[in-house]
Amino acid sequence: MPLQWIGDYMAELGNDLQRYIEPHARSRFFPRTTATDVRLMPDGRLNVHVQVRADGSAVIDDGYIVTEKLVLSVGGKQNHERTLTSPILPGLMAGQYAEKVMFTDFAQQPQGVQAIEQRLHESRAQRSSKKVVIIGSSHSAFSTAWTLLNKINPSNVPFEEGDITILHRDKLKLFYMSKEAAWQDGYTDFNDDDLCPVTQRVYRLGGLRLESRALLMQIWGYVARSN
Repeated sequence: MPLQWIGDYMAELGNDLQRYIEPHARSRFFPRTTATDVRLMPDGRLNVHVQVRADGSAVIDDGYIVTEKLVLSVGGKQNHERTLTSPILPGLMAGQYAEKVMFTDFAQQPQGVQAIEQRLHESRAQRSSKKVVIIGSSHSAFSTAWTLLNKINPSNVPFEEGDITILHRDKLKLFYMSKEAAWQDGYTDFNDDDLCPVTQRVYRLGGLRLESRALLMQIWGYVARSN
């Protein structure tokens, strides 16, 4: 799904959930509500502090929800300030190059792609470097690399070998429907602990998928015979 549609899709999905949940007498739906902290009570129940916002910013009410069960599905959100002040290496922080830093949540949007292309095109015109460094090992890092290679006009920014570098600390992982499918492609960098106990899929949550997966397989020289 194109990123520019995600907001409308999530809003409509929230409306559908609300229509489904509210008719049930023992259920409640809390729109525009943020859970700020969770505390374990002496009796084993959980005390969840929540804030209700009028328009996504101003807090109009806060309170607590006491529950016996809690499911966390927090998703991911890039914290720009924390990223710029966190060390990449001892003594080296991204904030030292803040004017050159772009976050992947923006880089994959149409306006982000346009901004990258313009910046690199101007740099190339000034006979400066058009090299890009992407920090990370997850989907967003490889999705950004794929975006650079496939969405930027090559006549404006003709990438050459070595122009794009991905720096990562964690092991790179590929998703597979089964270990047999992975073995068929020659992929063996996993063990039984990396298999989903329910579906037996390889790196079910953390493995790269779709274009990100295809790009890493191309880098590693794998030929995809299965998923």
